[in-house]
Amino acid sequence: MNQEQLTQLAHYDPETGVFTRLCGVKRGHPAGSVKPNGYVRINFGRGPLYAAHRLAWLYMTGEWPKHQIDHINRVRSDNRFCNLRDVSVSLNALNKGAAGVSWDKRKKKWRFDLRFAGQRVWGRRSTREEAASAYLAAKDRLLTADEQAAHADRGSRSVSDLSPDTTTVFVDSQFSEVEKQNAPGVVS
Repeated sequence: MNQEQLTQLAHYDPETGVFTRLCGVKRGHPAGSVKPNGYVRINFGRGPLYAAHRLAWLYMTGEWPKHQIDHINRVRSDNRFCNLRDVSVSLNALNKGAAGVSWDKRKKKWRFDLRFAGQRVWGRRSTREEAASAYLAAKDRLLTADEQAAHADRGSRSVSDLSPDTTTVFVDSQFSEVEKQNAPGVVS
């Protein structure tokens, strides 16, 4: 399927994220349905089943996404174009909230661990909520203004303000950059 074929089959409203059928018995009706995994899937006739977010990208840009389509607000059925961005697997993984939080049995504390673009940020906190908050703060720090604005130009970039010769360490709500060889226990 290409953009021309898609525009003949359906109209996409980038403000609502809804596809409307342009032909067939269901002409004028919304296309697709929300599947158990939360994503909207669409098929046209007897053809293959398409992910609506990938079709939205094709409709708006004229090209299939190069990577994964990330739902910025994490709502899988929200296919508004402003909520979609073409990102690498590692950047998409960062948009899963505090997925990097786990219980450290040995230290009896909650641990957070975030890895992105060759950087690792980790630490331990007394409660799961504190660890999740620290994880999200670390994520915000690693996602530079360029990354946070990536959805505006629909591209993905690497973290540019962190030197490849340093590892970012999160300690007591403060970030510091240290030389890799001087950071025991920190793996990048």
